[in-house]
Amino acid sequence: METASFALLNKVQEDLRVGPAHISLMAAILKLNEEQSKGYSVQVTGRILRGIAHIGGKAAYYRYLSDLQRFGYIKYVPFYNHKRVGRIEILVKA
Repeated sequence: METASFALLNKVQEDLRVGPAHISLMAAILKLNEEQSKGYSVQVTGRILRGIAHIGGKAAYYRYLSDLQRFGYIKYVPFYNHKRVGRIEILVKA
């Protein structure tokens, strides 16, 4: 799936609505996807994903996450219990 990840990242990069922080967040999602090897679904906390993507603030993280969802690249399924992790599904296949 590594080449598929690079192809998807290139696809995101070519989107004019996407900025550097979006690309960083998408790269972090794809990195975790490779590590977890669960198809096109990632289980993660915002803190971990923000750390990998180097996004400092929670508000900025959720804005970029919402943008990627609105642009049709991912689907974010939050889990509202802080002891459990949320899920991000990668919607666009390269």
